[in-house]
Amino acid sequence: MPGQDSQKPMPRNLCLAISFCASAAMTHVSLAAEFAWDSEVQQLAHRLEAAERRIQELEADREFPLESPGAIDVAVGRTANGPPPWVGMISSSFPSASQIVERPEQMPEEMPTPQGDPVPAGSQFEAGYENGFYIRSTDAKKVPFDLQINGRMQFQYVGMSSQNPALPNESLFKVNRGRLIFRGHYLDPKLSFYLQTAYETGTASDMIIKDYFVTYGFNKAFRVNLGQWKAPGSRAWLQSSQRLRLADRSMATTFFRPDRTEGIWLDGEPLEDLHYIFMIGNGYKTSRLKPSEMDTGFGYFGTLYWDPLGDFGSGDSDLEWNETPVVRVGSSFSHSKMKPRSTSAEIDFFDLNDTGTPLTTAYPGINGTAAGFNAYLYAADFAMKLRGFSYSVETYFRWLQDFQGAAVPVSSIFDWGFYQEVGYFLIPGRLEMMGRQSRVIHGNGSPSADQYSAGFNWFFEGHPWKFTFEVSHLNGSPVGSDHPNLRVGDRGMLYISQFEMAF
Repeated sequence: MPGQDSQKPMPRNLCLAISFCASAAMTHVSLAAEFAWDSEVQQLAHRLEAAERRIQELEADREFPLESPGAIDVAVGRTANGPPPWVGMISSSFPSASQIVERPEQMPEEMPTPQGDPVPAGSQFEAGYENGFYIRSTDAKKVPFDLQINGRMQFQYVGMSSQNPALPNESLFKVNRGRLIFRGHYLDPKLSFYLQTAYETGTASDMIIKDYFVTYGFNKAFRVNLGQWKAPGSRAWLQSSQRLRLADRSMATTFFRPDRTEGIWLDGEPLEDLHYIFMIGNGYKTSRLKPSEMDTGFGYFGTLYWDPLGDFGSGDSDLEWNETPVVRVGSSFSHSKMKPRSTSAEIDFFDLNDTGTPLTTAYPGINGTAAGFNAYLYAADFAMKLRGFSYSVETYFRWLQDFQGAAVPVSSIFDWGFYQEVGYFLIPGRLEMMGRQSRVIHGNGSPSADQYSAGFNWFFEGHPWKFTFEVSHLNGSPVGSDHPNLRVGDRGMLYISQFEMAF
């Protein structure tokens, strides 16, 4: 039009070329950005997985040495290999393994900062669920108090096909272990308490107290404990029943180990991965005994173990799937002077190897004010883990000697025995196959008692949620005990199916 600058239209081919180039450039930039983003996401995912595994390992490290007595175990070894869809549907309703922890080895210097919903103004305490149900102070410096409640259960089906005419077959359901655990600290962050109650099928009372003690942790290397707990005379005995490879401890462990007692003990980690426990207690087995039923001599117990290749981790199985080998070596010692006041129920804990007869039944003269004997037990243990494979062994040597009393035909009794176990994960972190051999041998060459076992574990969510099946062949058990489902003189096939559940 007149008075306006005329504009010449851009050639069509040039427009198409510019549009194509711009589109290609944008596509290239978008693909490059997407590729870079995917790479960063993958790296971040790998870092998060590694961080989660490390957190689980650190949580396991916080537990009481070897075992927070009967406590809730930390599940470890979560891998990329997930369960079938139906397992995911089940396990999704369970608490995460990383949410279920043991009593810490050392209480924190200060209470953790409360998490969760805001606490009403003026409230000194809050309650909720974090690694168990809790009640704790909102101002740890002003009111140093923390209470955590956990629970667990072992539910079993037990079948016994007996070849001993004197013992019937068995087929029953049972609560092998029911535990309610209270732990925390008060007055001082370094002063902690632990209380474990128990219900089991066949117990004389509805509920009993298994463990109760208070601990003052001066530092990582030195802690003082007062109360009732396990006499530390065997590695397998100190291991939590929740973290065992098979459904329960071996026949040899059950025959030789001491039991619970009241006393004072020290424990700690003076050097990296070197641990000790030393205890002075009322005796070899004194829990739930009246003072008049105990002997007058103390029991002395100690254990020392070392992880020379780094932290061994929690439990017998290689849930962690260690890429490099980890090893644990240790030994334990027990001595108790059996000196009855008149008659002692404590002495009834000792059985003869060849028949399983209680010592006081075989030799009544050892029970009385002018009688008694010395009991010694030494145990050596070794364990290793590597890429889903695990192996453990413990050997026991027991001396009963210096017998006093009328009509005791022997001056000393020596027995020894061992167990060894092996496990391997066919599906990492999920399906483990395992086997065991256990033997008890009389020092004079009497026929041995044997136990051979095989089975598998399916881990829904680590040790707190798992299923165990095992079958054992027994050729004459020298000991009777409810937890491992052993009867004196048992010969035949023993079948156990067990669900482990915890919160």
